[in-house]
Amino acid sequence: WTSPSTPSPPARASAWRLCRDMIRAIRASKTAAEERAVVRRECAAIRAAISDNDQDYRHRNMAKLMFIHMLGYPTHFGQMECLKLIAASGFPEKRIGYLGLTLLLDERQEVLMLVTNSLKQDLNHSNQFIVGLALCALGNICSAEMARDLAPEVERLLQTRDPNTKKKEKHHGVLISVVQLCTELCKASREALEYLRKVATKTESNKNAGNAILYECVETIMGIEATSGLRVLAINILGRFLSNRDNNIRYVALNMLMKAMAVDTLAVQRHRVTILECVKELVDYLEVSDDDFKEDLTAKICSIVEKFSQDKLWYLDQMFKVLTLTGNFVKDDESLVRVAVWCIGEYGEMLVNNISMLDVEEPITVTESDAVDALELALKRYSVDVTTRAMCLVALLKLSSRFPQTSK
Repeated sequence: WTSPSTPSPPARASAWRLCRDMIRAIRASKTAAEERAVVRRECAAIRAAISDNDQDYRHRNMAKLMFIHMLGYPTHFGQMECLKLIAASGFPEKRIGYLGLTLLLDERQEVLMLVTNSLKQDLNHSNQFIVGLALCALGNICSAEMARDLAPEVERLLQTRDPNTKKKEKHHGVLISVVQLCTELCKASREALEYLRKVATKTESNKNAGNAILYECVETIMGIEATSGLRVLAINILGRFLSNRDNNIRYVALNMLMKAMAVDTLAVQRHRVTILECVKELVDYLEVSDDDFKEDLTAKICSIVEKFSQDKLWYLDQMFKVLTLTGNFVKDDESLVRVAVWCIGEYGEMLVNNISMLDVEEPITVTESDAVDALELALKRYSVDVTTRAMCLVALLKLSSRFPQTSK
């Protein structure tokens, strides 16, 4: 990307890479530390380009900064670059500049006062698309001072005959009616179903654009009265998405499979192994994830397992794994402790004698002392809570009549 006659310094090469290269590097990061290293390296290169007043790659650096900002990293050092891009004469530079302005700044930023003059010029521009950019930005980040200074220009534009400036003016009543008609036609038309089948089978999935088309096709199939064969085809596409290395694609596939469960459960069951593998990856990730992220991840894994589990043993295995890896991040559920205490008090002899065990379970030896020790542990741990303590004492009294050897 650099001229052969002017070789670029290695430290600046990163700032001149395509934005998608940076996105790929961030998505390929295995840990949060790797992601921070990539972002730190890119920000350093962008700072160097800003200090050198590099105009050729200013728009590309701004695109990178917007992506970095959406990840939650600080990007305040690039605010002035937005103003420089807005002041440029070309439409592409202005577009990325206004997009960065609405994303990186809000109406409370003092820097906004510097963009008022550029906004005024663009609102009076002969190009309708540049006028549209200025109006859109003004609606998003307008402060009281800017509204006072630019109100005459906006009032003048209200009288314009340009339909593009008037937000692509349409008759909304007619538009809504036509959309409803098209929806009903798609549900009843066999030709529309055949068209969806062709799109689903012929669209290549090796690029993001193809994946986006396939996803919309699947969503359409799931939203209409499609045949069972077409639904199976759509769910198989989601199954391919689950095998993709891009986590974003896997996420949308899992999200859509949740909706598909209500339509065709049997077709989703074919991808049970892949779905369980995704859950296993989430559980394994608990070992290496940051502490700030573990609490939220633990809660979501527990929610998934509890909501969709149909196998008791698998449910218990996953919950025990989560408790082993992130026990400190699981909230103490006192209600669950009370239920356990009550069960031991009522059915302690069944626990000791292995009564009503599942056929696939291995026998577990529980002695009378083990049951009493469990209640004693709960009694000491929740000694402050009167209700839990009372339930522990009642359970111990019940066990004293059933466990004569440990009654003392």
